[in-house]
Amino acid sequence: MKIYATDKGYTLSLKNNLERAIDEYLSNEIDRKFIQPENLESFKEQIKNKIQQLNLENKRCKPIIVDFWKYPGRNDYQLEGLEFTRFTIKEFESWMGK
Repeated sequence: MKIYATDKGYTLSLKNNLERAIDEYLSNEIDRKFIQPENLESFKEQIKNKIQQLNLENKRCKPIIVDFWKYPGRNDYQLEGLEFTRFTIKEFESWMGK
């Protein structure tokens, strides 16, 4: 059975409050989470909606527009539009049984 896991990679220097808020959200709320395949699309939409909400809360900062990019030949996704961090959703074979 396949399952997805989130992975927040490196973080570069954060320039403003919006980048700090997004980095905090990715690090503290959704890093290292498991997602069932049937919930993947709604989980990706939840992330995009939360970043849109953070854009609205930080109106003085340049808005950050994000989308997911699918790796060719794999079922892994990377969150694009973030210059200060790397966030991926990776597919794994579940070790928890069927």
